[in-house]
Amino acid sequence: MTYHASLSPNECAPGQLVIHHVHGVCRSDGFKTVVIYDVDINCLRLSIQHKNGIVFVPQNRIDTELRRQGTELDVRASFTILKQPRAVRRQRWNQTLQKLRNQLRGGQLRELAKVARDTFTISEWRQDEQYIYEEALVRLSQEIALITSKSAADTKAVLVEILTTKHFKMLREK
Repeated sequence: MTYHASLSPNECAPGQLVIHHVHGVCRSDGFKTVVIYDVDINCLRLSIQHKNGIVFVPQNRIDTELRRQGTELDVRASFTILKQPRAVRRQRWNQTLQKLRNQLRGGQLRELAKVARDTFTISEWRQDEQYIYEEALVRLSQEIALITSKSAADTKAVLVEILTTKHFKMLREK
């Protein structure tokens, strides 16, 4: 599995697009000093692209919370993962849910593809499963759109088409 190098504070110039491990694609707004409990903390201010929010990352946490965007190779691998059958669940539901949350929290492109694949269903959704699926799909489509220079909406439509086609093909084969 390919993991992308984390970013250093020098690579976070204002306007730079970065990938936050929880929020996905963000735009750097530069460093700001934030006062917390009378302590000045130098933080990188990020604008979250798909949530219209902001997040502050302390300078000493940049290397663990941010990474560079994926590559074309990651995009191709993600499409391959989406076309595969969903992983067989051999654990109790709460263990499976925790595993999916951890993969989502990791934020790597290929891991997001696995989460979207394994939580996609046409039938009834559990509320927590639906949230995880939707979050994985949004973050996956945002980053693939960034890499391929396409719109996030078009990318999301392609991802849903891949999942839906695969699902109905598997149903026909049964």
